[in-house]
Amino acid sequence: CDAVWGPVAIRAEIARQEELLHPQGDGGHLGGLSMDLWKYYDLVDAPVALDFMRTMGLNNRVDTALGSFYQSLWRTMSLNGVCASGFIAQQSVLQGCAWSNPMATSYAVAWAKWVESRARVHAYSYADDWYLMCDRYALQDPSVGPDRPRDGADPTVTQVRTELTLAAQATEAFLRDLRLQASPDKCWTFGPSVPVRRALRHL
Repeated sequence: CDAVWGPVAIRAEIARQEELLHPQGDGGHLGGLSMDLWKYYDLVDAPVALDFMRTMGLNNRVDTALGSFYQSLWRTMSLNGVCASGFIAQQSVLQGCAWSNPMATSYAVAWAKWVESRARVHAYSYADDWYLMCDRYALQDPSVGPDRPRDGADPTVTQVRTELTLAAQATEAFLRDLRLQASPDKCWTFGPSVPVRRALRHL
């Protein structure tokens, strides 16, 4: 899956899809969902991230070093110049650490694979911004979605809404299991046509 894209590339892909499907008036529809994750880097669990990275083929020597680092990481908090006693906390990845982004990205890659196995959508991410898109390519892509019959017809508004609803439900389950949360005021649905926007309004 093309799980990790930059925001410029994502906007370009949306524009490309709109150009392909909407202006030509070929009856095809596309729609999507965009979300921003709340306090993402603070809530990534280092041991879980390492598990994901192992599954994705993390080198054993890097795995051992990172695991040892996070197991023995001692943190101290200060307030108004007074330091508290230290503590060990494995939740969150350290900002500024070269491995923080790959560890956080492992969550996004796992989410993309999970969602694409549950619905006929394509999932993309950039850091804590995650995106879902349903269009004719996702509906016809044999590598995504459950094993259901596929036809070559252009997607209807109902199909787009159905697949995005399944993807949203799978996303909610993923976030709940990993104790993550999407920012309610930073979640949007999008679509180039009025019927799609209306259908997705209360998703």
